[in-house]
Amino acid sequence: MRTLTFGHVEVPLADTGTLMCWLLYNRPHQPIDAARMMGVERSTAIKRVQVAAERLPDIHLAVALREHVHWEGGIATYKPAVRR
Repeated sequence: MRTLTFGHVEVPLADTGTLMCWLLYNRPHQPIDAARMMGVERSTAIKRVQVAAERLPDIHLAVALREHVHWEGGIATYKPAVRR
């Protein structure tokens, strides 16, 4: 099975939700038309990304992707929290 690298974490490429999480993580602040890329409605895209984020083995990464992805229609943007 193919894997994706999230910083220091290797994750199996299980589904399109995982792929969207990877794209969002690697392109912070860049909008991604997740719903169109996944071929689903906005609400389905949101659910798939959230479920995929929850399955990530690193809890901090999972929380960051679940809590800091902002949606406008089917467009998702990962806006990580600024650490001070």
